[in-house]
Amino acid sequence: MPVAVRIPKIGLTMTEVVVVRWLTAEGDHVEQGQALAEIETEKTVMELEAPATGLLARIVAQPGVTAQVAESVAWILQAGESEQALPARKTPAGVPTSALGTQSDHAGEPVAKEKLNMANSNHESSGAPDAKAAAPKRELLFQMYKTMRLIRTFEDKIHELFAAGEIPGFVHLYAGEEAVGVGVCSALRSEDIIVSNHRGHGHCIAKGTDLNRMLAEIFGRATGLCKGKGGSMHLTDPGVGLLGTNGIVGAGIPLAIGAALSAKVLKNDKVSVCFFGDATTNQGAWHEGVNMAAVLDLPCVFVCENNLYGCTTSTGYSMRAKNVAARAAAYGIPGVTVDGQNVVDVYAAVLDAVRRARAGGGPTLIEALTYRYYGHFEGDNLKYRPAGEEEPWRQRDPLKVFAEELAPPAGITPEELRAADEQAVERVQQAIEFARASPLPAPEECLTGAYETY
Repeated sequence: MPVAVRIPKIGLTMTEVVVVRWLTAEGDHVEQGQALAEIETEKTVMELEAPATGLLARIVAQPGVTAQVAESVAWILQAGESEQALPARKTPAGVPTSALGTQSDHAGEPVAKEKLNMANSNHESSGAPDAKAAAPKRELLFQMYKTMRLIRTFEDKIHELFAAGEIPGFVHLYAGEEAVGVGVCSALRSEDIIVSNHRGHGHCIAKGTDLNRMLAEIFGRATGLCKGKGGSMHLTDPGVGLLGTNGIVGAGIPLAIGAALSAKVLKNDKVSVCFFGDATTNQGAWHEGVNMAAVLDLPCVFVCENNLYGCTTSTGYSMRAKNVAARAAAYGIPGVTVDGQNVVDVYAAVLDAVRRARAGGGPTLIEALTYRYYGHFEGDNLKYRPAGEEEPWRQRDPLKVFAEELAPPAGITPEELRAADEQAVERVQQAIEFARASPLPAPEECLTGAYETY
C-alpha cells in the first residue's frame, strides 16, 4: 500500500514545522533515505527523507504550509501500485506562515518551465506568497505601471545618450528588471532604507529620487544628487531612504546590515532592503552579512535580482544550487523565489517579508527571476548569450505582463496606459533638459566633502 511521508518527531517539545521547499517533484522516482524536502523547525532547517523507495505520487503540503508532527505531507507509491490506491485528496492541513507567505498557484513548481518558460534557464521556484492575497488597490497598481514605464523610458534614453557621448563614465542599465525594483519599493514606507548596486537607476526612481537631480548626477553636473562627483554608480539620496548605488559587488550588504542594526537598536520600526545580483551571493561579504542578520534577527530583506548572469558568467556555471533562494536554508531564514517579471508577485513577497521583519521575525531572502535587456554595461557586445535566449523573456516583459494580465482585472484601460507612456516620455525629456542646462562642478569643489577636518 502507499507509504505516507510524515513529519518526524524531533525533540521533546516540537509539535509542528514549516515546509520550506520540495527538493523533488510529483512523478519523480525516489530512493529510501533520499532528501525530499526542506522543513523548518523553531531551531533549524533540516531535510525530510523518503521512508521508502518508489514514485513520489502526491505532495500534500506545499511550501509555506505549517504541518504537525506525524502528519502526512506526501505519498509514495511502491512498485506495482497505481494512483487509485492513494487516499482521496484533501485541502492541505495547516495554514501558511507569515515567515514564508501564503501559497501561490505555482508554489513549488519550476518557474522556468511552467510559469516563465524561459529558454536556457536553470531557475526553479521555492514557493512564493500569493499575489492575490496582497493585491494592491487600483491606484497603487496603476502607479506601479507608471513607475515601471518611467524607468524603461529613462533607461532607453540613457542608452541613446551614452552612445552619443553625452554621459561620462560607465552606466549599467536596468531595462527588463523594472518589476523587481517597483514591486519592492511599493511595499515599503518612505522612511524605510534601500541599498542599491551598480545597476541602480530603477531602484532610485522606484524609491522616489528626484529625476532631474538624478540625471544631472549621471551627467556629472553640479546640480546632481552628489554635486556631479559620483555619477551613475554613486547615486545617494538619504531624503528618500536611498543609501546609495554601489560599484563594488557585494559592498552594499554590510551597509544594509548596518542600517538594519541601527533600526533595531533605535526601535524606529524601519526596515532595510538590499538589492544585489546573483553573483553577489558568491561573495564572502554576502554570506557574512546574511549570517549576521539571521543571528541578530535584523529587520532586513535581501533581494536578489537573478538575471542569469554575473557580468558575463552564467549562474549555471557559477553556482551548483538550482536557485539562490535555496541558500537561505543555510542561515535558517526563509528563502522565496518569485516571478521577477510580474510586479504584483514581487510586491506580495516583499510585503510579507517586510511585515515579518517589522514584527521582529528577522530577515528574508527573496530571489526575483528576471532578465536584463542590455549588456552588463554599455558597450558590452553580449556574445556570451546563447542565440534566442532573450526572446522568451521579451514575451514576459514586465510592461507586457502588466498590460495583458494585471491591467484588465483592475479596470485599467489601454488608453490610460498610453497616457502614462506619454507622460513618461515628457518627464524624462524635462530631466534631460535640466541636466544639459546644469553647470559642471567648479574645480575648487573637487575635494569638498571628501575629507573631514578635526
